[in-house]
Amino acid sequence: MWRSISRPATLMALAALVLLAGCGSGDQTTSAGALATTPTTTATATTTTPAPTTTAAARCASAAFSSNPEDLASDVRSTGLGCPEAEALVRKVGLQMNSSDGPSRVETDGFACIRTSLRSGDHGPPLGTVECARGGTTVTFVRAFVA
Repeated sequence: MWRSISRPATLMALAALVLLAGCGSGDQTTSAGALATTPTTTATATTTTPAPTTTAAARCASAAFSSNPEDLASDVRSTGLGCPEAEALVRKVGLQMNSSDGPSRVETDGFACIRTSLRSGDHGPPLGTVECARGGTTVTFVRAFVA
């Protein structure tokens, strides 16, 4: 009985082995029965347009608020607004944001100005970073809060 079962299984295994032995010989890149095709490429001329460059923020002069040399706005940067106008805005906003306990948001000349950070000065008064925006125009500065 064992012979009658194992003999057909052995023959089937040998037949499969013979069939598989023929696959993969040579430099064929296709599977059995598939037709080999050569990939076609077409080259098209392309032109590239450089991306628009962003304008760097202009560095403007510091603005003093009193005769105290520490009572000032520094690191004034402006995008989309000339320095004379940006410095005038900083003077207006800085006078309204005159202490660390004062308002953290001021609106003037169509600009919304927000104090985005407040930190203690290392060897001086506390410092607040202020960002003013109107559309795509921005002005930022660091305001020292003297007592």
